Amino acid sequence: MRKAMLSRVLLGVVLVQFALTSCRTAPPSLPQAGRSNLKPGMVQQRVKVGETNQTEVLEAFGAPNIVTRDRAGQEVWTYDVQSTSHTGATTSRGGGLGAAAAGVAGSVPIAGGVGGSGSKSTSAGMVSSSTFTLIIKFDENQIVSDYKMQSTAF
Repeated sequence: MRKAMLSRVLLGVVLVQFALTSCRTAPPSLPQAGRSNLKPGMVQQRVKVGETNQTEVLEAFGAPNIVTRDRAGQEVWTYDVQSTSHTGATTSRGGGLGAAAAGVAGSVPIAGGVGGSGSKSTSAGMVSSSTFTLIIKFDENQIVSDYKMQSTAF
């Protein structure tokens, strides 16, 4: 008797634990600072050769993906952003047909029916991807000495 009660309690605890953990969702991913500003127009507006410093670039676009040095020893920051968008359409068609009858056979009521239905569903979609790469070179005083942008869409 005691063993049966213990196994019921244990089963209850396991079920409650499962119910509580199965409803938990993963926390949303946080966007990187400034990544939404990383567009050609914003780069041209914010980055000025000979004027903009590293701190201003960090404030505008966040941390770079890659930091290296070129042959001349200049620090080079690379930003690379990729995005994908999905578009789709769904078409559905359906129909139905039915017939019913009822009556009395002697003193017994009878009823019957025939029915049917059908449907068709189709979906089509399109995926498009784009990339934007920004490469910024800084001089020995941490001022922008040059930058290049490239964007692709397919």
